[in-house]
Amino acid sequence: MAFEQLGGLDTTNLLVSISLVTLLLVASKITKILDNRGTIAAAIVGVLVGVAGHWSWLIILLSFLASSHYATKWNWEEKKAKGFCESEDGARGWKNVVANGGIPAIAAIWAFYSDNWSDMFWVISCGVAVAAS
Repeated sequence: MAFEQLGGLDTTNLLVSISLVTLLLVASKITKILDNRGTIAAAIVGVLVGVAGHWSWLIILLSFLASSHYATKWNWEEKKAKGFCESEDGARGWKNVVANGGIPAIAAIWAFYSDNWSDMFWVISCGVAVAAS
């Protein structure tokens, strides 16, 4: 039995996806998870993944963002002292967003184009799992 889900321009999918991207933008500004360019890139990737794909895919991607942010901040001072930090405050930039969200965005575009969200769910899940590893 295939995993069936509606995605794309379904009304519920649009409302939930846009709400989640808005929440991401607000949370990013408050918590400084992303720098300014990272926030713009995350909004674009988020809209692509949520609207072209499915809002549940966006939840997977946002879960990765949250967990990776906490992993980055864990023992921050020690990492900074050893020169392991990419930024001064742990904020992720656009390159990081595209590197980790690029495959999910491409999979969402393909799902929309092919009208096949069921198969692309597995691609997006694997893409996020690879980024998390």
